[in-house]
Amino acid sequence: MKGFFYIGACVGMAALLALSSCGSGRDKNGIQLVEKTPDEGEPAVQQMSPSQAREEIVYKGKKYVATVMRAPDAALPVVQNGQGERFLDNGITVDILCEGRQVLRRVFTKRDFAPYVEPAFLEHSILQGLVYDASAAGLSFLVSVGYPQTDLYTLLRLTVSAEGKCSIEKTDLMEGW
Repeated sequence: MKGFFYIGACVGMAALLALSSCGSGRDKNGIQLVEKTPDEGEPAVQQMSPSQAREEIVYKGKKYVATVMRAPDAALPVVQNGQGERFLDNGITVDILCEGRQVLRRVFTKRDFAPYVEPAFLEHSILQGLVYDASAAGLSFLVSVGYPQTDLYTLLRLTVSAEGKCSIEKTDLMEGW
């Protein structure tokens, strides 16, 4: 009789445990939520927040609209800093329209800027940002490739021609000062 009681108690506990975990892992739409935890001893992967900016630019008498969207990209290699912290790298989409016509739609990664950045620096860097440079003539953007969560970065200039051709050069904001 004690054996049946013990087996019944074990089955009851297992059923209670199973039922208590079933309903709590769903959101309001009924989608199963799964929390992924890093492996023991492996730090969590950090990421920058997605962002989007839109600029209206007049260049050579025509109106351009440039949209820049940054998003962490899990398909890119994870970057690790000197402290062992891990970071997702970003992809940045640049979409330029001129009077409704597509001039450029391209996703940039830090590999697009590799020829302009020291290899040892690039290894531990992420593509941090790309912004329109209103102080320069034309369709000019400043690009930052740098160490995550620091002020250490390499600044580059991305220039897009009216036909959508891209050129990249290393720059220094202090030029001319």
